[in-house]
Amino acid sequence: MSETGGFTARSKGKAIVFSIITLGFYPLYWMHQFHVEAKEETGADFSPILRTIGLFVPLINFYVLWKDSQIVESEFDMSAVVSFVLLLFVGPIWWFLVQGKINERASA
Repeated sequence: MSETGGFTARSKGKAIVFSIITLGFYPLYWMHQFHVEAKEETGADFSPILRTIGLFVPLINFYVLWKDSQIVESEFDMSAVVSFVLLLFVGPIWWFLVQGKINERASA
C-alpha cells in the first residue's frame, strides 16, 4: 500500500479477494478507512467512527453517503450527485471508481 497525503493506494484485485474471503466485511473496513483518510486529507471536523456507524442507521445513512459524495467531488473532481446515485444503486462501481482515483493520485 502506498500512501499519498491522507489517502492510501490499494489494489482493486486484492479488494475483490478480501471482499470474498471476509464475506463482504472488507468493503465496510474500506469505507471506514475512507472516512479516516478523508478526515486527515481534508481537515474536516467529523468522527470517522460515527460516520461509519451512520451507514447502518436508517435515514442517517443517506446523510453519510451524501457527505461522502461531497468529499469525492471536492477531492477527485467527480460530481457529488453522480457519486451519490452510484453509491445508492451500484456501490461496488462507486468503490472501484473512487479507489481508482485514489490510486491515480498516488502514482502522480
